[in-house]
Amino acid sequence: MAGDKGSPLLDSQADAANVATLLKYAPNAPTPAFFTTAGANSSKALISQMLTAFPQYGAVADTWGNVGNFNYNSLQIALEQRTSRGLTFTVNYTYAKNLGDDGTYRSGWALPASAISRSTSGATLAQNRIDRSWTAISSPQTVNAFGVYQLPFGKGHIGGDNTAVRWLAGGWQLSGVYTYNAGSPVAATLSGTTGGTASGSNIVGQGTAMPDMNPAYLSSSARQNGSYGSSSGGTNACNIGIGAGCHAIQYINPNAFATPINVSKVSAAQYLIGNAPRTAPYALRNPGTENLNAGLRRSIPIWGEGRTFVFEADCLNVWNKNTFGSPNASWSSGSTSFGTISSASGARDWQFAGHINF
Repeated sequence: MAGDKGSPLLDSQADAANVATLLKYAPNAPTPAFFTTAGANSSKALISQMLTAFPQYGAVADTWGNVGNFNYNSLQIALEQRTSRGLTFTVNYTYAKNLGDDGTYRSGWALPASAISRSTSGATLAQNRIDRSWTAISSPQTVNAFGVYQLPFGKGHIGGDNTAVRWLAGGWQLSGVYTYNAGSPVAATLSGTTGGTASGSNIVGQGTAMPDMNPAYLSSSARQNGSYGSSSGGTNACNIGIGAGCHAIQYINPNAFATPINVSKVSAAQYLIGNAPRTAPYALRNPGTENLNAGLRRSIPIWGEGRTFVFEADCLNVWNKNTFGSPNASWSSGSTSFGTISSASGARDWQFAGHINF
């Protein structure tokens, strides 16, 4: 839509002609009298400013920051073994759903269906509902387990009458901590330049810009190229672009997203609000985490009563499992970096220690 001087309507002066054009396409658009009076006399009173929540102010700040809306539901199961025969352990499992509209968001106001790019429902969205989705830190499944086992050898146990067994195998204690977290939701955002590609700078009145979901992919998966960090050549650093001649693999198909519809008929593009969910479009999730740490400890009596030498060996990341960083979720048309991973961590680490207790 263009204003009476050929510029995009949203960037046009809020005079009578431009307000009439706006109401032709959006009959319920707010047109406060004080602002249209200003628009009749000043080129600084723009249509885009008139459509904001408090058009009389250049900017509005939230002093307290209490703007998030959350809803958390979970199933939590715990299994605990109190010390018996040298073994004690605890296992916790949580299945959860955490919904909210915090973090990145497009608009906190009620939006008509005509403002949403490629809207298929035709419904008007209630205030805050377009950005209500999984929270950015939501993890649907979490497992935590830890335990300690006193090995059954030595005095009062197996081989207790054998000096060699008591000295070599007695007093050893094995412990471990296991954690698992399903990946957090991918939060795809829209980037680019104003030269024909949508970006936050030319989607007026929007907070964080989001892309559209490509209709051709709505019934298919946006994931590609196998598990995160892998390729046909196995799991190696080259898959995330580390090494001479290596190029990071795109694990999210960029074609599954599209630029929001441009409604401007003039050179300066104006885009409708992208219809992708704020988080987890196509149910996309970041890599999960899984780790096992273990320790072996032995107390050895030494001279004098109450004196012991304690030897400890700890292994962090026993499985030597890599934890991959989140894929690049900043989308733009033609991007070759969207969906790529650029970092990984998690090498196995051994630590040894010894001390005397007295």
